[in-house]
Amino acid sequence: MHRERRPKKYGYGFVAGLCALTAMAALVGCGDSHLGAYYDGGRHDGGLDSVEVRRDTNTTVDAGPPPAVGPGSVLLVPGNARLVGHGKDSCSNQSPATSDRWCAFSRPSSFLGLSDLWVINVTQALAGKTIACDGNDANCLRLSSNVFDGDLTMHGFGGDTLIYYADNLGDSMNFIGTVFAWRPEWVVPRALTSQTGLTCQAHPTAQSVICIENPVTDATTQNFMLDLTGGTLGPTNNGPVPKLDTVLYSAPNDPTNITKFQAGFTPAGDVALWSARTTPTGPEILNSQTLNDASTRQVVAQDVAHWQVSNDSSSWYWLKSFNYSTTGADSGTLQVAPYPAGTPATVVLTGVGEYTAVGSKSVVVRAGLTQGAGTLKLIGDITDVAGTSKTFDTGVLATWDMSADGTTVLYSKTNTGSLYDMYLGSVTKAMPCPLATTAVALGFGHLAPNTLTAAWVKAINQNDTGAYYTTFDKCVSNQFGINIVTFDAVGDQGYVYEDDGDATLPIGTLRYNQIVNGVLSATGAQVQTNASATVSLLWPAHSAVVYSINANNATDGVYVNAMLPFTETVPPPGADGGTETGTDSPAADTASPSDAGAADAAETATDTAASDTGSGG
Repeated sequence: MHRERRPKKYGYGFVAGLCALTAMAALVGCGDSHLGAYYDGGRHDGGLDSVEVRRDTNTTVDAGPPPAVGPGSVLLVPGNARLVGHGKDSCSNQSPATSDRWCAFSRPSSFLGLSDLWVINVTQALAGKTIACDGNDANCLRLSSNVFDGDLTMHGFGGDTLIYYADNLGDSMNFIGTVFAWRPEWVVPRALTSQTGLTCQAHPTAQSVICIENPVTDATTQNFMLDLTGGTLGPTNNGPVPKLDTVLYSAPNDPTNITKFQAGFTPAGDVALWSARTTPTGPEILNSQTLNDASTRQVVAQDVAHWQVSNDSSSWYWLKSFNYSTTGADSGTLQVAPYPAGTPATVVLTGVGEYTAVGSKSVVVRAGLTQGAGTLKLIGDITDVAGTSKTFDTGVLATWDMSADGTTVLYSKTNTGSLYDMYLGSVTKAMPCPLATTAVALGFGHLAPNTLTAAWVKAINQNDTGAYYTTFDKCVSNQFGINIVTFDAVGDQGYVYEDDGDATLPIGTLRYNQIVNGVLSATGAQVQTNASATVSLLWPAHSAVVYSINANNATDGVYVNAMLPFTETVPPPGADGGTETGTDSPAADTASPSDAGAADAAETATDTAASDTGSGG
């Protein structure tokens, strides 16, 4: 089993894929993903930067005798504790780091049948501090005693802002409730939504969020409506963020799996952007508003889709009159316009199915799509398409990763079910490097920055997958792992990953592997056997990895291992154990500083969720 990667992202925000409520699934034709599961991170959604191939992190498995703790690993939290998130977002990750790295984990609550959510300061643990998650240590805070545990991957950090879901009113697998935020400098968490919240997305550097809540199906039209909310964040628990708009998410006659809605931020995170229809047959309208200032709301453009603001905030990109094809013939006119005015718009290229902005004025596009495949090309200068356009290949079905300047792309041309062929193409090379000419590769891959080295995974027999790396110049693939579970790139220095995965259990062998003279070792160095499938790499803040053992035995717990050999770390301020950053807050001077609103086992029975100042009861 593997998770397919979408080849495209637009903007800093999300394109919603709705299945938050079972009753809504039939209406919008979605699968088992949660609203907001596809987050727009401002670049192509390819790569094995942080990928889970097999996972079920809510399951505790009895893996036999207790696995020996790996050399150099330090126990942070003993017992039945699990990291939340997908890995990278399990811990705070703003880059560069401005505060200590905190990681979030769940464990059983003192309230029967409920789960707690805690955060622990791993930077201070690495500095040698002994931390106790017992309600009396400012370096380990409990945020909720009623966190949603139907899918622990829903919770996670966007930069230094933790978004988590609590007080669920839905069923055990589908969340509708209150969405909360917490940051290291805060004393208590903040409720971002009403009790009918669905999802929120935090900006990776700015203290701002956009949320979706209040799902309603119109009794007359059966149109499915959502409230889009958003605002800036402060350190006080001052209630939900303001409403931006009520948007039409889907209508009864919409084609399956097509959603004419997008929301996100500007690169600076100070302006909310969203597009939606006002009627089922109307055009998609792009709006903008400075967060927390409703007077600035304006319509930017009409009949545009898949928009984004350039990284230097000088231009809009969008696809004009996009057709939302149901036959794999997606097509629109790629235009560029000055930001923020949005006018005049200049045509870059017609017949574009998707695009990725790279650099300051370049784009990689797939154009002329037929049955999902088209011509892949780099436009080096959007003001001079004829002079700078270079073609990688024709008949390209999907792109998985690309270099920062767009000159090198990892892509596929054919597929059989969930397997693909795989090619490495560059405008600096006469011919692409064929990694797999038949459909045997899983649909994702990673290009190491500043090199022409690709890491990818393919099926090697009916039961097993192999992880490979390929250098463009030699175009020879070498295996470095089998049955990959998780995978993180460490810049261009190597990888941290889990392999030896089991087809049914969410565990693997945690390893690291350095690229030395362009070569990976045939087998990476072992960190931990029987590690759980959620692994958080702390690099570049620390050359360390946080993981858990959840095997229902004596060595269960959350661990950190700082024995990784990777360099070029930029620790948070005060990470040497001197000045503490983000830990010596006002919370440290209050009674029971780690109880950030959740009821403690010692608290009285009358201290319920309603009387708590944080989230959950």
